[in-house]
Amino acid sequence: MGKVVKQFWAVVCSVLFVLVSVPYEQQVFAEDHTSQSQVVENKEHLDLSVEEYKRMTALELAELVRSHKVTAEQLVTLAYQVIDSENPSLNAVITTRKEAALEEARNLEDTGQPFLGVPLLIKGIGHNIAGGENTLALKTNENNPLTKRDSSYVRDFKKLGFIILGQTNYPELALRNITTGHLYGLTHNAWNPAYNSGGSSGGSAAALASGMTPIATGSDMGGSIRIPASWNGLIGFKTSGGVTHHSGMRSMVVHFPLTKSVDDTVAFFDGVENPKFHDDVQKITDEVSDVKDLKIGYSLESPMGTKVSEDAKKAVLEAVDFLREQGFTVEEASWPIDGRAIMEDYTLMSIGSGGLPGNLPQKFEELGLTKHDLDPLVWALYNANKQYGRDAMKKDYAETKKHIEKYIEQMETFHQTYPLFLTPTTATTAPLNSNDLIDDEDEIAMYNSENLTKEEQWNLLVRQWEPMLERTPFTAVINIVGEPAISLPTYLSKENLPLGIMLNAKWGMDKVLLKVAKIFEDQHKFTLKEDIAKADNTDNDSSDATTGEPTTSTEQPSTGTQTPTTGVETPSTGNQTPNSGTEQPSTSTEQPSTGTQTSSTGTQTPTIDAETPTIDAETPTIDAETPTTGTETPSTGTETPTTGTETPNSGTEQPSTGTEQPTTNKQKPAKPAKPATPEQPVKPTLPTTGTKSYAVQITSAVAFILLGIGVIYHKKNNK
Repeated sequence: MGKVVKQFWAVVCSVLFVLVSVPYEQQVFAEDHTSQSQVVENKEHLDLSVEEYKRMTALELAELVRSHKVTAEQLVTLAYQVIDSENPSLNAVITTRKEAALEEARNLEDTGQPFLGVPLLIKGIGHNIAGGENTLALKTNENNPLTKRDSSYVRDFKKLGFIILGQTNYPELALRNITTGHLYGLTHNAWNPAYNSGGSSGGSAAALASGMTPIATGSDMGGSIRIPASWNGLIGFKTSGGVTHHSGMRSMVVHFPLTKSVDDTVAFFDGVENPKFHDDVQKITDEVSDVKDLKIGYSLESPMGTKVSEDAKKAVLEAVDFLREQGFTVEEASWPIDGRAIMEDYTLMSIGSGGLPGNLPQKFEELGLTKHDLDPLVWALYNANKQYGRDAMKKDYAETKKHIEKYIEQMETFHQTYPLFLTPTTATTAPLNSNDLIDDEDEIAMYNSENLTKEEQWNLLVRQWEPMLERTPFTAVINIVGEPAISLPTYLSKENLPLGIMLNAKWGMDKVLLKVAKIFEDQHKFTLKEDIAKADNTDNDSSDATTGEPTTSTEQPSTGTQTPTTGVETPSTGNQTPNSGTEQPSTSTEQPSTGTQTSSTGTQTPTIDAETPTIDAETPTIDAETPTTGTETPSTGTETPTTGTETPNSGTEQPSTGTEQPTTNKQKPAKPAKPATPEQPVKPTLPTTGTKSYAVQITSAVAFILLGIGVIYHKKNNK
C-alpha cells in the first residue's frame, strides 16, 4: 500500500508541475514576443493626419508606404476624406472608384515602384480607366457605356505604383483654357472659388491645389497643363514632343501630371521616358556641365501682340533678378516667331479635329437636346469640318506642316543665342467664373455657323480665339514647335491669386529645365497654397514632423505662401460654397462678362506627327495614345487641338472698382464622390505584460503545497 501511495503522489506532483510550468513558459514567451512586435509597431506606424497628408509630396508618401510606416489603404482613405471635404465647393472630381481603389491598395506589392501606394486623380479625357466615364464632356454622350479597359497612359500610371481614385473635370472636347461646360459644370479655383481653375486640365489643378492628391494628371496640346498650373500655384511641365511614352517626335500633345514638387516631376519623367529618345535627351543633358552657363532670354511681350498685365510683367522681372543673383546671364529678347500666323495654322488643325458624328442633329432630337446644349465652339468646328471636307483638310494640313517646320527652325535659331527663354505662363491671373472668355456676338454667330459660307466660318473661328488669347497667348506657340516648357509657381498678386512664369528650351533639354526649376525650389521661391506646402522652415536641416526624419525636399513655401483669399463673389453652381468678405480685383484680374456663360475656347492643339486622336471603339472618345508620324488631321478627341485651346489672355481687362458678382453658369453639378469612411488600422489586443496572472499564481501555490505534502509523506513512509 505504501508503494502505491508513493507512486500516486509522484504522478500527482508531475501532472501539477506540467500544468503550472508549461502554460507559464508559454505565456512568458508570448509576452516577450508580443512586446517586441509592439515596439516595432510603435516605432514604425504613423497615424498620419489629413493635414500631414496634404503637405507631403508624392515621393515622401511612397517612402512611408515602402517603409511600412503607413499603408496604401490609409493614404487612399485620407485622400477620399479630402475629396469629400473639398470637392463640393470646387467641382474638381467628376467620378470616383473608392471600392476598387481600396482593393488595389490592399493588394499592392512593392516591386520598386517610385510612387508606391500614392493616391492619384486622372484627367477625365484621354486617360481612360476601366469603369470610368468617357463622354468628352458632351451632353450627347452623357449616357454612354462606361469604359471597358484602361488606356495605355493609365496602365503606365499603375506601373509607377499609383492608386487611381477617380477622374477630374475638363471642358467640352478639352477645347478651352478654362474648365466649364454643359455636362460637368465649371471648376472653381482652390485659392478663391469665385475664379476659374483654368483649362483644360482644370479639375486636376484644383484637386492638387486643394490637397486631394499630391499629384494629378493632365494633358497639354496648347497649354492645358501650364495654364491651370499658373492659375493654381503649381508646377506644370510640358515635355519635349516624343520624349515620353506613346508620343511621336515633335508631338504637340503631352500627357503629364501637374505637381507641387520638382522631385516628383523628375521621378515621373524618369518613369515614362521614351527609350527611343533616351540617349538623345541624355546626350543633350550631359553637354550642359553647369546650367548657370546657359544664357537666358526673357520677354515681357505677347507673341500675339495682346496686352500683358503688370502682374505678369512683375512676375518675370522678379525671376530675372533672382536668376541673375544665382549667376545666370539674362537678357531681354523678342519672340522669334509670328504668333498670329501660328494661330491661323492652329485654327485649321482645330477644324480638322471637329469631326463629330454626322448624325448629331438626329441625336439631338432623340435626347431632347439642341445645339445650345453644346459649347458654341464645338458646334462651329463641327459645321466647319463638314464644310471643308476630308480631302480639302488633308491638303491644307500638308501646307500647315510646312509652316510648322519653319517655326521649328526659327525657334532653334533663337536657342543658339538663348538656350533658355523666360516669359509669363499666362498674361493675367485667373478669370472670374462669370467670364466665359467668349465674345457675345461671336457666340451668337457660332451657334448659327451652319448658315455661314466657308470663308465666313474661317474668319469667325480665327476671331473667336481673341478673348482667350488676351489671357493665355504664350503657351500654344511652344506646342506647335514641340519644345519643352515648364510653369513655376513663383508669384502672387496683391489679391492673393497665383501667376506662373514659364521657362522654355530647345527640344530635348527637358532635364536641364528641371535642374533650373530645382534652383527656384531650393531657394524657396515657390508660392504654393499654404495647406499643401511644407511648414515654413528656412533651414535645410529641419525635420519632417510626421516622420522625424530630415526632410529631403526643399519645397519650402516662400514668404509668399498664402492661404486662399475669400471674395464677395458667390461661386456659380449650386454646389459651391460662397466666399465671404470683400475682394479687390487686381489689375490683371478680369471683369465678369455680360454675356451668357458658356465655356471658353480651347485647350490643346493637335500635333504634326504626334498622337492624332482616334475614335475608341468602346466609347466615343478619342484615343490619343497612338502616336502618328504623318500629317493626319487630328480628330475630335482627347485634346482636340484648337488654336486657342489654351491660349491665355494678355490681360486686356480693366480692373473693376468694386466687388464683382459672378453670374451663374448653366451647368450640371459634379457627381459627388462616395463618402469615404475613415478606416483606422486595427490594433491587436495584446496579452497582459509583466508577471504571471493571479490564476497562475494561485495554481502554482497549490501545486507546490501539494508537492510539499507529498514529499513529507514520502519521507515519513520511508522511515
